[in-house]
Amino acid sequence: MTPLEHAEFIITKIMSLHERIVMWCSGGKDSLTLLHLLRQWTNRVCVLFNDVDGEWPGVRENLEQCLQQWSFPDARVIHPFITYDEYVARYGYPMEIVPSVMDGTGLESPFYVGGHKVSSWVHCTVQRFVLPLLAASVELKADAVVTGSRASDAPAFGRMGAILDSRANSGFIRYNPLIQWTADEVYAYIDTHGIPLPPHYAWKRKATYDVPDCMACTWFPQHWAVLKARYPAVYAAHWPKVAPVYAAVAQHLTDYQASLKTLPEE
Repeated sequence: MTPLEHAEFIITKIMSLHERIVMWCSGGKDSLTLLHLLRQWTNRVCVLFNDVDGEWPGVRENLEQCLQQWSFPDARVIHPFITYDEYVARYGYPMEIVPSVMDGTGLESPFYVGGHKVSSWVHCTVQRFVLPLLAASVELKADAVVTGSRASDAPAFGRMGAILDSRANSGFIRYNPLIQWTADEVYAYIDTHGIPLPPHYAWKRKATYDVPDCMACTWFPQHWAVLKARYPAVYAAHWPKVAPVYAAVAQHLTDYQASLKTLPEE
């Protein structure tokens, strides 16, 4: 069974077993691919889009165009419970070096480096993206939630697999029809079917790092060279605030690396 055949099998299974089906949609390449695969069942699916502050220009507009073109009648826009600035003030800037379990717990208080708060990017994602979607799905009494998560995106998704029974906690079963797909297979499907992507995919598709969903996210340091070159106004607005944090993180890592050299030899 090919990844496409597997996805179509999972979707058919969902439609045969469930009545209240919700799709979590970010407007990115994976969720647009999944949305396209669901065209046969537009009247069966409620599409939830979390319109986060600081998202890339054109994401919402491109999604609305696709929803209209493919005739999805029930699409709803929600928002994060906490803005990015509020998150940073409470928990710190999201950094790849700060660990957190995949459900976003385990970060009750900020982690400090050189007097600056830093946090886990996973925690930020859960707090700002996932929890609002989860709450809206529960309010809608969804018995199935469909996402575009892929195993190659994160080990946790690979462990989750195509089906996760969350009825005991949230009342629904989560389905990930694209779980077996690679990024190249997603882009090949998009190219084959002429699916429009948000404007920043013109360069994101060739990026050598995981481009975050929020423009000013501090997850990957190399992201700031891209912002400086392509989005100078965003760079100018945020860089003076984040530069000292990166400097503190760099010093912390340098000091830690030096301390490792003091370990006794075997």
